[in-house]
Amino acid sequence: MILPINLNVSDLLVKRGGITLIQSFSVNLVPHDCCILTGPNGSGKTTLLRTIAGLLKPSWGKVDLNTDSESKPMIAYQGHQDALTEQMTVIENLIFYQKLYKSDSEQMHSLIQKFSIDYLNQPVSHLSAGQKKRASLCCHFLAKASLWIFDEPATNLDQSSISVLTQEIKKLKDRGAIVLIATHSPQLYSFISNLNVSLEP
Repeated sequence: MILPINLNVSDLLVKRGGITLIQSFSVNLVPHDCCILTGPNGSGKTTLLRTIAGLLKPSWGKVDLNTDSESKPMIAYQGHQDALTEQMTVIENLIFYQKLYKSDSEQMHSLIQKFSIDYLNQPVSHLSAGQKKRASLCCHFLAKASLWIFDEPATNLDQSSISVLTQEIKKLKDRGAIVLIATHSPQLYSFISNLNVSLEP
């Protein structure tokens, strides 16, 4: 069950070391919205996503997650780093996140099949970049978040895995989540997105 929220970002200003990275950025998103964020390297896409996720503090402006519920909405952030413990096996990582998010084993095994994770007993440190990415996405999709933030989620994925990724993102949107994706390949998500925002350096 996804807790419905409205995301209101108003007049956001983000500075680091006296350099302005994001200026006067505003967007309002509601359940079932999928916003694609594009722009060249250095335009501030990752900084903006991390600020909206609450990982960076803005110099000015506000990021509000509004809901009628007293429960705190969950944010799922998938960044450039794979959220896996290198010394653990893939299945140990998956079980850790399954327990963390209180997901059922049926969902976990379904994701394992979809992403073709046939290396469950291998330590993460032995995996290729593509294998790590698929395992990380499996862990990520176990969350029950209201706001999903993806930073170049298709990196290191083959075409088959990209197809699974986009279908899973579409399911999130259909269930009422808000999805925000930063990408250099907006065409991958054209059948999902209903809003496109371009940042300039």
